Amino acid sequence: MALDSRTLWIAIAVAAMIIGSLLVSQSLLQRRERSALLWGVGMLIGALGSAFIGLRSQLPALVSITLANGLITLSWAVIAAGLRSFNAQPLRWAIVWAVPIAQMTVFEFASVVHDHIAARTAVGGVCFAGMIAWAVIDAARAQQQEKLLWRRGLIAVMVMWILTTAARIIASVFAHQSTDPSVNSVAQTVTALGLMALVVTTGVIVTLMSRERIDNWLAESAHRDFQTATYNRAGLFEVTAEILHKAHATSASNAVLLMDLDEFKSINDRFGHAAGDMVIVEFAQVAARELSANDVLARYGGEEFCAIVCGSTDIQAAAVAERIRQRFAAHPIVYGSTVINCTVSIGVSPLAHTDESLHAAIGAADLALYAAKSAGRNVVQVFAGSRFE
Repeated sequence: MALDSRTLWIAIAVAAMIIGSLLVSQSLLQRRERSALLWGVGMLIGALGSAFIGLRSQLPALVSITLANGLITLSWAVIAAGLRSFNAQPLRWAIVWAVPIAQMTVFEFASVVHDHIAARTAVGGVCFAGMIAWAVIDAARAQQQEKLLWRRGLIAVMVMWILTTAARIIASVFAHQSTDPSVNSVAQTVTALGLMALVVTTGVIVTLMSRERIDNWLAESAHRDFQTATYNRAGLFEVTAEILHKAHATSASNAVLLMDLDEFKSINDRFGHAAGDMVIVEFAQVAARELSANDVLARYGGEEFCAIVCGSTDIQAAAVAERIRQRFAAHPIVYGSTVINCTVSIGVSPLAHTDESLHAAIGAADLALYAAKSAGRNVVQVFAGSRFE
């Protein structure tokens, strides 16, 4: 049994208006969430287009057919732009405006489309599905860089709607199923209900997706040093626990580097704490360049850093430490009109596979670091039982 399709389109308009208003309000409250503003504006544009379709019998065809369908396509183009904003991608406003305008031009001036509802369904469906496909492609690319569970859900929903739109076009063109909103057909009822589900689901998912990113950022921030973007001490122990678990299964060798900037207090005293902060950041960058992608770098405290060199013995890790020492010693740090030269002393220790081994390895590396300082600084020392090498 077919429901009154015009009533369904008005219901879609109301749902889109409520969700759009909530998203716009969220954006205005947070101020920096531009993607939510675009999603909300897109929903409000779609609400207007859906209302025009629902009022087909009371409005001229130019408004209830041409403009209404163009607005719905524009709404999903703006939503796609919102997803690009969320993904930190260029917005491509030319595409956002060009496709709906081209669609409305064809609807109004191409007689083969203007006079045949099946042709309008095909053209409108292709434009509409094209905007959603654009959003899907961009979201899939962004997902490779940032894994978000709810973005995967959004991609799945949009792909389903693209397939639904394709089926609607086929039903209209080849099966001669009416898609005219003024006719209470099964095809029109299914279309309206499907669009309502897409509107509501999209509104919910983009909100949850934004929340998921914030939660991930907060969790990551709790384990990161704000100044250097390396791990902090808590992050070091958490990530190393995973490394030790894998090492226990594979018997892989790992090692610890404990690194301390030499005469750092004198830098603060002579040039100020801002200069000291710059030296710390510069060292973190130098060390990160010499470590592999699998290694872990953390700010252990103050001017002291700790690195886990994965898949390496203590001797191999000592070679990495020596590269860090040499690169940093040869790395002048320009602070205003002053060039600051700084060195680093490094202690190296093997890292066993037990959960308690990190504390022991850091203790051993600390002894080696003390030996490096005693040896005149700017030295790498390896802990080897009761002696240093």
